[in-house]
Amino acid sequence: MRQAIFTACLAASLTAVTAAWTGVVQAALRCDLAYEVFSAATVPPPADLDHHQAVTRAEAEALPDLLDAALSGDDLTLSAPKVTWGGWRWSNSPSIHLQLSAEDSEAGWRQARELAAGLAWLYEQEAVLLACDAPEPADPPERLPRGDLVDSWLVTAEPESFFQSRDSLFAFYASLLAQAGHLDLGYTRLGADFWTVDFAGDLERVLRKATGSFEQLSAGALSFDLQRRPVAVTLVSGDELRPDRPLLQARKTIRERRERLLQSSSSSSPDATSPSETTSQ
Repeated sequence: MRQAIFTACLAASLTAVTAAWTGVVQAALRCDLAYEVFSAATVPPPADLDHHQAVTRAEAEALPDLLDAALSGDDLTLSAPKVTWGGWRWSNSPSIHLQLSAEDSEAGWRQARELAAGLAWLYEQEAVLLACDAPEPADPPERLPRGDLVDSWLVTAEPESFFQSRDSLFAFYASLLAQAGHLDLGYTRLGADFWTVDFAGDLERVLRKATGSFEQLSAGALSFDLQRRPVAVTLVSGDELRPDRPLLQARKTIRERRERLLQSSSSSSPDATSPSETTSQ
């Protein structure tokens, strides 16, 4: 059962797990994977963000069964799925975040891409974000995951409750977009922190302007810290996937489950500002 590969690594921070080396050259792969469960090709998300979050939570809880039935990943260790917030091109919505790791970088990278493609196809997404840690300098070039090596930024706030507030999170993202002057900017909230990838190459300037503005407006009540982390980023689509029978059945099940939840008026509304948004403890 692949459900057994889910590990209790919820407390692992974004920077705590890095490539490990022994006498034999073998890198540990560690990736972040983020995806949504609604798309323009499917039923539109509900206007109520809490209801939208409840549907996303149900899909996160169904992931172990999905792995057993339709998705590959024998060489991967997966964290428990977390329902969090993410954004892209002015849109904020609940998303599911996973951490992936593998002892062998080549096999792990191949299966990480296969998993991302499978999730993209199942949820009819344009793309799924896969961002893997850059290898250690000792790592041979051929082991570098295929993808663009770019900077990502982890923004921590003091007090940490700032990004745990949905309103504050959305306001900070809107400020970034306004400062950047373009739309190709997204984010994922990781725990109490704001994480974003520098696709355009000018994000440090934008982040410093946005954080400085919030610090000034708060009259010293807020402060921010920026941490740079290079990552190999790939936006994986399911366009080239040839679905087999288990995948086809899984997509049908997902559609039916989503329809039932959207039509239900009794869905519980999660606390959007709660520090803990973990789907399993």
